[in-house]
Amino acid sequence: MKQRLMIVVLALLGPAACHGPQPTYEADCSVPPASFGTAKEGIGHLTPLVEATIDHAGAIKWAGNSVSIRDFESYVIRAGELLPMPQLILNPSPDAPCESVERVRTILEKAEICKADGRWCSEGHDPKNWPIVGGP
Repeated sequence: MKQRLMIVVLALLGPAACHGPQPTYEADCSVPPASFGTAKEGIGHLTPLVEATIDHAGAIKWAGNSVSIRDFESYVIRAGELLPMPQLILNPSPDAPCESVERVRTILEKAEICKADGRWCSEGHDPKNWPIVGGP
């Protein structure tokens, strides 16, 4: 009887009952790729910044504006064509889904701007407080 009751309860709760909470950036995601800069490397003197964020629902923002994953990829490609070239900073929310973070990292890793000399792609929190490096 207890076994039948348990089956009914699990059926009513759905798949969420069998799976734990969704993996999140702060608790579960892998570390950023080794090619990405961090707060420790700072921001280049007079380098324009473009911040990409990922919220708790996996939504992406580019420079504060909501974008689709397709638009994000397009913007990353175009950023590599700008002069001066901007520093792209991925700043996921601590509760951003790992799946979304990995998808965005993959796009960044494949982009020419992130393969260029220097640390043009970075990841971390609160980039406005990162140290400025280089320059006078």
